[in-house]
Amino acid sequence: MEKLTITAIFLQLVFTTYAERIDGPANVRMSPKGTPMLSLNDNVEVGCSKIFDGWYSISISLKITKEQYESEMPISEGDSLFNWQDEFIGTALTKIPDNLQSTWYSGGAPGNPRRYGMDIYASTFKSNIKPESIPENKLAEILSRTNNSPKRADLCQYLIEFKFSDSGILDSVVEGYEEKMIHESNDPSPMDRIRFIFNKTELVAIVHTRPISKQLNSQPLTRGRNILILKQMNMTEQQEFIEINKKAYAGID
Repeated sequence: MEKLTITAIFLQLVFTTYAERIDGPANVRMSPKGTPMLSLNDNVEVGCSKIFDGWYSISISLKITKEQYESEMPISEGDSLFNWQDEFIGTALTKIPDNLQSTWYSGGAPGNPRRYGMDIYASTFKSNIKPESIPENKLAEILSRTNNSPKRADLCQYLIEFKFSDSGILDSVVEGYEEKMIHESNDPSPMDRIRFIFNKTELVAIVHTRPISKQLNSQPLTRGRNILILKQMNMTEQQEFIEINKKAYAGID
C-alpha cells in the first residue's frame, strides 16, 4: 500500500478540484464489470476520468484516523466511509486491494500530522454519475442557449457552481487576459480540464480536455487539450492565438 506525505499545494488541489456526484446509492467496482468494492450514497463527490466504453475511472477521497493510517488494512469490509466534512458517505463492501488505494498525511508539526487521508481508485458505470454534475454537460447547455456566444455574465453562476479558480497559464507569454479554470482530476500535474480565456467581459476561447458538444469546431492544442475560439478572428490571428497557448503550456512542468 502506498503511503504519501502531501504538500500544502497538493492538499489545496485535493480539496478544490471539481468532483462529479454519484447518482445513488450506487456500487463502485474494482474494474469495469468487476467486483463491487464500495457502496456510495447519493450525491457523494468523486473525481472522474474521461469515459471509456460507458465506464468511468473514479477516485474517492476519505478522511481516516491515525490508527487507520498506521494499520495494514485501513478500510475493511463493512467499514463506514467519511468525507472531509465528517459526513457518512458509504460503506466498504470488501477489503480494498493495495493497488487501488493510497494513504497520506499532511499539516501539523513534524511527527504530529494534522490530518490523515485515503484515496480509493475504482470504476463505475456512466449511469451512476449525475449528468448535471458533469461540467462539460452544463457548459454545452450554456453555449447552446447563447448561440455559442456567452458573455461573462452568462457564466457567473456556472463558475461558482463548478468551483472555477484563477489561472495564470498565459501570464508568462502575453498580457491582457483573465483566465478561469477547473483542474483535470486525473492529471498528475494537475492542469486545466476547462479553461476560460476572457478579455474583460468577452469570452475569447475555451480550452478543454473532454468533448463539450459535437456541434463545436474545436482545434487541437497540445497535451491532449483542444481550444474553441469564440472571438471573431481571421485564420492568421487564430493560429497566432493557438501558438501563444502552446508556448504557455511548454513552460509548465
